[in-house]
Amino acid sequence: MAGASVIGLVLRLDVRGWEGAPPRLPDDPVKIETGRDTAQSFFYDLMPKDVALDVESLCVRFASRFERWILSAKSPLAGCELPYRLALETGLLYDADSQFFETRWSADFLRVAGEAQMELIVSHYRAEHSQALISEDD
Repeated sequence: MAGASVIGLVLRLDVRGWEGAPPRLPDDPVKIETGRDTAQSFFYDLMPKDVALDVESLCVRFASRFERWILSAKSPLAGCELPYRLALETGLLYDADSQFFETRWSADFLRVAGEAQMELIVSHYRAEHSQALISEDD
């Protein structure tokens, strides 16, 4: 069975009524969008710059981090009574020659995501298609 590589990892926090500096989860957001009625979206790029990730590595690396960043008493969201939504947007690249691929999300990672009420949004990209997009940009 073939696996997939993680090529993008963005944590999105949508919140209504947030005042003051953006929450650090763990750093400042890379992008902020402001909507109607005091709605804001904060985007955090979590993709490590120096390490290639597969889904298993992502689960190991981020389960404990999400516990600290989101669920701990020290989290900027601790005690937050404002309505908010968390989503982890993940891009997976799989081999163009694969008929299928498999990803395994660890129970510990899924437990933390569930406790944080975090949505998991996974987009799949075929390597062959990605190379064609890169070629079109040239």
